[in-house]
Amino acid sequence: MDNAQLPQVISLVWQSVFYRPFQLSPELAGDTRLVSFYMNEKLNPREFFL
Repeated sequence: MDNAQLPQVISLVWQSVFYRPFQLSPELAGDTRLVSFYMNEKLNPREFFL
């Protein structure tokens, strides 16, 4: 993922990796900072984010 807004990344991780419900605080939901990370097939996504 390259140059995604922080709330999008958090949503992706909680929904697609941890399969857990979550709710972002209003401050975090409006955060426009950009995040980038790169993964490969050798790394388990859950391990990457823990």
